[in-house]
Amino acid sequence: MNIEMNDNRIDVIDYLRGFALMGILLINIFDLLNIKLPSPHSIDTSYQRLLLIFVESRMYTIFTFLFGMSFYIFITRAKEKSNNGYLLFIRRLIILSIIGNIHITFFPGEVLALYARWGFFLLPFYKVKR
Repeated sequence: MNIEMNDNRIDVIDYLRGFALMGILLINIFDLLNIKLPSPHSIDTSYQRLLLIFVESRMYTIFTFLFGMSFYIFITRAKEKSNNGYLLFIRRLIILSIIGNIHITFFPGEVLALYARWGFFLLPFYKVKR
């Protein structure tokens, strides 16, 4: 059974997105599993700060950059196929917003709804001249 798929995905973006999500998960695992953090006066606090600065902030930066890049690629490819690039992306943002708002009720401080809001903010910038 040969299944031929014409998938124009950019693998590097998927790999980087997975890497960033894994880093975010590893940092947030303490909160997800309700693991007690060390007291503020222990040496472990220094390690926590280093992790926050050098790992978590980097992973969020990579993930945010990839969100913007995927936004551009998605609309560009959708416009090549039809004229509904904006409408398709708005539909995706609405779904992301719904999922994000549901998710934020269980895990306050999550960023999915925030990404949806920023996506709506990004839409007018697609037409800016390069």
